Amino acid sequence: AFAARSYIRRLRMSITGHDYTTAVSAVFPSIDRCPEAYDMAMQTLERAFLVGVNQDVEPEADKQAAGLPDTFDVGRVVRTIATFDKEAIRREFDAIEQDIRKTRHNSFLYTRMMVSFVYGEIMKLLADIHCPLQEIMEDSTGAYKRILACQTLSGMMNQLYEFIAEICDFLDDSHDASKTVVERAKLYIEGHFSESGLTLDEVAGAVGMSPNYFSALFKQNE
Repeated sequence: AFAARSYIRRLRMSITGHDYTTAVSAVFPSIDRCPEAYDMAMQTLERAFLVGVNQDVEPEADKQAAGLPDTFDVGRVVRTIATFDKEAIRREFDAIEQDIRKTRHNSFLYTRMMVSFVYGEIMKLLADIHCPLQEIMEDSTGAYKRILACQTLSGMMNQLYEFIAEICDFLDDSHDASKTVVERAKLYIEGHFSESGLTLDEVAGAVGMSPNYFSALFKQNE
């Protein structure tokens, strides 16, 4: 193992265009336990997604990873994304990343699930404001594939953030349009203020938006 790792370290220094990660198992007393050692090394290698590339990952057989919750706080994530506030989204993603690092179990699959969910919610929000993703970026499908192709947790979260940040910048440049929507909503509220049953859903529907996105947009323009 030492000789192999020394070779990998030399590769890292001489060939910088590639990533090299090593993972080892515990030391077993006999060759008949090679399958067990292999399985342990493969389990250890899965941790490279958390610790990053170009790492020497050690086994942690004595530590049990806590199970991930069945789902993250969906409502909180949706509300944060709906604001299209880059700083708030960055904080939310940092918190999600910390949670994943803390629990560790099935982190790669869990993160891909979270990315798919966030992507779907963005599509819904953009549909609500009649702004197709294709108008914001030329290769939206390629952008999504690049997120999923990341081999580390930090890489995937950063790529997802950059994807959303580009959308935020585009919408920020179109801020006057959002003000127009808010003004229309205010006029609708003034015209129907006497109606006791006036609801957020009704006002949002009157301006052609989802209640979640409209609520965030209205707060931004208060």
